Parts: sequence; C-alpha cells; structure tokens
Amino acid sequence: MKERYISAPDDVEFVDRLIETSVNLLGRIYGKFYFPTFSNSLKEIGRYLGFEWTWPRASGAAAPLLRRCWELGTDEGLKRELIAYNMDDCRAAATVADALVRICGGRASALAAVDVSSLEVGFEQTWGKFDSALPAFARINDAAYWDYQRDRIYIRSNPYLRRATKRKCRDSRRTLRVNTTIVPSRPRKCPTCNSKRISMNGRHHRFLFDIRFSEGGLRRWITKYIVDHYKCSCCGVSFASDVRPVKRHRYGDNLLAYVIYNIIELSISQYKLAKIIHKLFGYSLSQSEISRMVRRAVETYHDAYREINQRILNSKLIHADETHVSVRGQHSYVWVFASMEEVIYIWSETREAHVATEFLENFKGVLVTDFYSAYDSLDCPQQKCLVHLMRDLNDDIHREPFNVEIKEIVHEFGALLEPMINTIDLFGLKTHFLRKHKIAVTRFYKTLLLRKYNTELAQKVQRRFIKNQGKLFTFLDYDNVPWNNNNAEYAIKSFADLRDVIGGRITESGIQYYLILLSIYQTCAYREIDFLRFLRSGEIDGYAGKRGR
Repeated sequence: MKERYISAPDDVEFVDRLIETSVNLLGRIYGKFYFPTFSNSLKEIGRYLGFEWTWPRASGAAAPLLRRCWELGTDEGLKRELIAYNMDDCRAAATVADALVRICGGRASALAAVDVSSLEVGFEQTWGKFDSALPAFARINDAAYWDYQRDRIYIRSNPYLRRATKRKCRDSRRTLRVNTTIVPSRPRKCPTCNSKRISMNGRHHRFLFDIRFSEGGLRRWITKYIVDHYKCSCCGVSFASDVRPVKRHRYGDNLLAYVIYNIIELSISQYKLAKIIHKLFGYSLSQSEISRMVRRAVETYHDAYREINQRILNSKLIHADETHVSVRGQHSYVWVFASMEEVIYIWSETREAHVATEFLENFKGVLVTDFYSAYDSLDCPQQKCLVHLMRDLNDDIHREPFNVEIKEIVHEFGALLEPMINTIDLFGLKTHFLRKHKIAVTRFYKTLLLRKYNTELAQKVQRRFIKNQGKLFTFLDYDNVPWNNNNAEYAIKSFADLRDVIGGRITESGIQYYLILLSIYQTCAYREIDFLRFLRSGEIDGYAGKRGR
C-alpha cells in the first residue's frame, strides 16, 4: 500500500518510522496476560476493558464486505461507517496498550490484576525435595532413603548384602585390559642441532578409550600411547620421541558416534546412557562427560548445520511449524523449517513472529504452514494446511451436530477438495493437471460470499474462509507444493520424542546443541542416510551430495 499510494518522500519516511516503532500487542499479551475472555481478539479484550464500537456489527471479517458494498454502490454513508469502524479499532488498540502499561507499572487496581507469582500452589507435594519444617525431620527423612537403609542398616543383618557389597567394590576397582600399545622409537639425534648426545628425560603415557564396530556387534578397544622425552646435552633442548598425532580427547570417535546416535536418534537420556555404556564396556562416563561429548560433536558438525540452513533458504518450498519446550522450567518454543530433503530446528524464548520473519526474510518460494497468524506477515506465497482446516471443521460438526449451516459449508468444502486429491493420486502435484480445479474454487467462494448465515459458528467458519482466501489453494498454481503441512509435523514428532527425555532440566545452550544435532539427524532421515554411519565416517565436506548411503 505504501508503494501504491505514497509518492512524497516525507510521507514515505513517516510511514517507515511508524512501521519501525510499531509494537505487536498480541505478542505481548500471549502467554503473559490472561484476560477473562474466551480469546485474545481485540473485540473481546476491548469490550472487557470498557470500550464500545459505534458500529454494532463491528467485525474484521465484515469490514471487507462493507468496503465491497461501498465500491459497488458508491454510498458515502458506507464509506463514513467504514472509516469510523477503523478509527474505533485504533482507539480500542490504544485502550488495550494503556491497560498493559498500567498493569506493568503496578497501577492496575481498577482492573483487579493479579501477579501469578504471588499465588500459592494449592496442592500437596508427593514427590520431589522434602521441605522440612524441623531440622530433625530432615535427618529422619534422609535416613529413610532406600540406598541409605540398604547400605547402612540392612547390610548389618543380611549376609547376602554384605557379599554383594564386597563384590560391587571389587568390580568398581577392576582395571580394563589394554588392547593396543603404541611404543615410541628412539630418536638418533637432536632435531635442533643434530647432535647425537641425547639422553632420556622421562616417560609418560595416555589412554584412548574407544569401541570397535563389527558385523557381529561392538567391542571395547583401549589404546595406550607411550611417549618418551629426551634432552640434548649440547643445546639443552627437550623433545618428544615421536611426532605422531595423538588425540587430545580421552574418548575416541567411534564412542562419540555411538553416544550421539543413542541420544539423538534413539532418544535415550544421558543418565540411562551412562549406565548402558558402563554395563557394556566398563567405561565410567559421567553425565558431565557426555555433555562435553555432545558439545564436541556440535563443534565437529557445525559446518554441516550451516550448510543445511543455507540449502533450506535456497529451496523453492519450506514447511514451517512450532511447538513448546520447557527450558529450566521456563516456557519457550522450538521452530522447525523443512524442505523436502533438509530440516532445521531453531530455539526461541517466545512464539513471536520475529523468529519466522528473520529466518525467512529473503525467502521467495512457497511457504506451507498451519493457521498461526505469525506467518501472515511474510512476503511470499503461502499454502495453509488443509488437513488442519479439515480437522477443525470436523470438530465443529461434532460440537454442533444439528447445525445445518455448518454441515452445508463442510459438505461443499469436502466436495471441492475430494476431486483435487483424486487428481493428485493419479498425476502427482503438477499444476498442469491441477489448474482445472480453480474454476470450482471460484464457484465455491462466490457461493460462500453471497450467503448470509444466522448461527455464530457458521459465521465464524465463513470469516475464516474469507480471511485465507488467497492461501488455501496455492498448491494449484505451483508444481510439487503439497496441500498439507505433514512434512514439518513429522519433524516436530522427532523433537517431541527428544523433549520427553530432556524434560525441563536442560539449559539454553544445551537445547541449542541438541537442536543442531537433531537437524543433522532429521536431514539424514529425509535423505535416507544412515545416521550412525554418517557419524562414524567423520565426513563433513560435501554433505550436500550425500544420498541414501
């Protein structure tokens, strides 16, 4: 609209300043303020705060119809009514903004606002840390733990427990056998002055704990590196016996691949994985050591993650979705952006639209999403998920089974969509074959716009179809654009499995590490690449060329 109607430079600068300083009130309200309304719509919150529209039928969906009637009939009264409605919307938004300022400033006595952090939890604690009212209760509670009673009390009267405890101590002190020892060779001369007058000046060794893969299974493999140190009698320089690459990590690459495979693909918690590795290989890996191995894997494959990011932005199709996650007990979100071959996950503290707009700023392909309004501001063709719409309409029928109007809308929508699905089953997502259904779409909307519904639910569904008129059937105009968002939802399910394991204990850096590795795993899954084999190969360059290996 700025390009169409504004020509003066001062006006352009003024509008740009308005856009830059604008605030998303809905983003400030969502998840932070809970008004006693059924939704966060401007009409409901505004009326709760005491604002009333002069137009009794004030509705965002009815405003375009009012403008259309004015364009067709040139009735100046309709024009004045529309302008007054828009001015009322601005006043209502100002009323909401003023209420938020008063609440944040502690001046919300008239609104009866309550800070939820001041409310007491009204349930009895069954599990978790025991909050002792007396010091004696804390001591008694500690003595009731199972490990304490078994190791300190029952062992005194049970001979089997005494033998088991001794056996456990012997197993914990057991040394692991070394499989290979790398012995250094003796140098003939000093590398600095070439003198042969050198003498040994000490020896040290280090161990590399790893595993070996075979067709029959896994085997523990420990390598001992011995390094001798020498000193030159002529120049006094100290030097090592062999200059060979010794890994600076205590655990080898195969064990690293095995750890990442279990955490990311199999969704095994670090605590359980530490017990598995100790049971199978005898390695005493702590959770902190596993966390360092995760960080080491992220450093290794960060270039692959950036390559996935760039390939998604250069693609012609992106599926987008988001879901919640608890980080240190705080509610946050994970966004997923997926093409047909790549997936990337991004963590954000909020569900505000800036995450999607910043990531997709230069994207010009087709974006497939659900009906979350955060995607509406993006400047690219969009396809809304018709499966989401179909399920919502199906729920509407179950909610009001005797509503004839909603049944009529849903029946016509099903009759419109079913031939399109049949065409896709026969010829695929080719616009050459799908273009013929655009006539039926025009006929469907023409009928929908002319109808006047009496029930509130039918009016709501009508407004929803009108609002998304240009985004429901975009797949008819583009090749290989699906009519649903299943690609992103499948990626969300993989994260949901991981979310169940990490719970709410993970930190911000930890969730970002997990999402980088999960992006690589899910991309491997989309390309039918074995994730464990990819990790074992250690290949990073040329990631874009890998297919089904």
